[in-house]
Amino acid sequence: MKRIVKVKLYPTKDEKRKLKEIQLRCSYLYNRFNYILRQQYFSFGKVKVTDGILYKLAKGLPEYKALPSDIAQEVLKKLLEDWKSFLKLKKQKEKGELPPHIEKVNPSKYKKDRKRNLTLPMDIYIKTDRSYRLGNYSFEMTVPKDLSRKRLKIRAKYSVSYENIKGFGRAEIFYKAGEWWCYISVNLQNSETKPVGEKTAGIDFGIRNFLTLAVETDKGIEVFQFKSRELIKDYKRWNRKIAKYQSLLNRSGAYTSKRLQKLYVKRDRRLKQSINSMLNRVVEICISRGAKEVYVGNLTGIREDKNFGKLNILLHNFWVRAYVTKRLEEKLTEAGIGLKPIPEYNTSSRCFKCGSSVKRPHQHYVICPKCGKLNADLNGAVNILKRGKKLSSLKIISFYHFKWVRGRVSSWMPVVTGQADKPACSLLLETTKSLSF
Repeated sequence: MKRIVKVKLYPTKDEKRKLKEIQLRCSYLYNRFNYILRQQYFSFGKVKVTDGILYKLAKGLPEYKALPSDIAQEVLKKLLEDWKSFLKLKKQKEKGELPPHIEKVNPSKYKKDRKRNLTLPMDIYIKTDRSYRLGNYSFEMTVPKDLSRKRLKIRAKYSVSYENIKGFGRAEIFYKAGEWWCYISVNLQNSETKPVGEKTAGIDFGIRNFLTLAVETDKGIEVFQFKSRELIKDYKRWNRKIAKYQSLLNRSGAYTSKRLQKLYVKRDRRLKQSINSMLNRVVEICISRGAKEVYVGNLTGIREDKNFGKLNILLHNFWVRAYVTKRLEEKLTEAGIGLKPIPEYNTSSRCFKCGSSVKRPHQHYVICPKCGKLNADLNGAVNILKRGKKLSSLKIISFYHFKWVRGRVSSWMPVVTGQADKPACSLLLETTKSLSF
């Protein structure tokens, strides 16, 4: 199991100069061999170069000798990764299997700005921990001898929240929005965590309700909804800030700045923090209810041929579905709970109580001719659970709501709850007592 340790670097003026010089040297090596691979591709239509051949060709070149071996080898490895990705996408395009969000497939580009005739600095990749070390409030790394005879020691701030670290892997140093960061890959020992029960759960993703969780219990089904209204408001607020500052930049003739990049980074951090906080709640609920496996609606193609009006921009930019699914799988795996994708076909068009076809006059509710008005996301989550568990009928015993609260560490807080599809009632005391986080 692999995880990332984020290290924030605080280099001095001289240390920044050395880091930027190493970045440029990495770009020189990348561009030199990218030229060779591009010429091979455009001449013969294919690229056949292995890691070993590339390293043998590079060893005698000045661009390779200007870097420590652990950094130079990772630059070449990164180049091969880029080309393998390009060739894979090219095959998918020929078969008509290209992902819908990818329109063009191009070979790896040079790290250059043609207009200004400048070489663009690239990230620094360090192969193993023999060339770097995390110390007390410091990060040390091997640098070229002409820059420093000793290791470069940079003041750093980090937090390692994992106790079962088996070893350290590749480190990546990069500069973004006026800040220097180092992401270190760590290998964790696989802990044999076993689920405490044999129950199952179903998850349905949405927009107004970011996530709806239906958990099986001995008495019936408990449903938890995570409202995203306040989170959407906060996201829009940051979008307005970015748009306002972007217009000021355009008037002055500039297109980007460090301040603009910081606004984007802060918006994304807030979004990811809220997603992780929500998923922590989901995992805690699954553990406390004894869930062994979680069924998740398969979202492939969910955005195709859809028009949600004003919410369309939120569906494409706000709903980071790949990140949510990835983090959910990681957190459930750590807790020893399985994750199984379930096709979402007809989960929203059938009533979970009687199985009748429902009408959807509005995005957030459906109407069943026999059972009446039902919450659409609740109906979808329970149907996903039924399909995964292969059950004919399920009974809902409680319905919980969480909303995102800005400025709190635990940002998802329980609010007034109702029962099943009924309006909110006096179940607040009973339901909040049963929540143990």
